[in-house]
Amino acid sequence: MPSPIGHVIAGAAVAWAIDLAPGSRAGRAGPPDATWLEQAGGDLTLVCAGLAAVPDLDLLVQGAHRTITHSLGAALFVTLFAAALAANAGRPIARTAAMCGLAYASHLLL
Repeated sequence: MPSPIGHVIAGAAVAWAIDLAPGSRAGRAGPPDATWLEQAGGDLTLVCAGLAAVPDLDLLVQGAHRTITHSLGAALFVTLFAAALAANAGRPIARTAAMCGLAYASHLLL
C-alpha cells in the first residue's frame, strides 16, 4: 500500500501525462516567463495531486476505510463533478474531467 506521498505523486503524474495528449491546454500552459508551478500545470496539477490522496480521508471514520471512497462509483462522481466545474469555468471539459477522474482513480490502482 503506497504512502500518501506516493498517491500525491501519482496524481501529479496523471495530470502531466494527460497534458501530453494533443488538444486545448487552455488555462494550463503558462507563458515562457511564468513560475515553475504555472509551467508545470498550475493549480489543476495541485488539485489532481490532492484528489489522488482524497480517498484515504475515510480513515477519519471508524471502520469505513476502503468502502465508498475506494470505488469506481466515487471515481465516476469525481469525473462528472470536474466536468461540470470545467464547463462552468470555460475550461476544456474532457481534458479537465479526465485529469481529475484518472487522478482519483490512480488511488484505486495503486
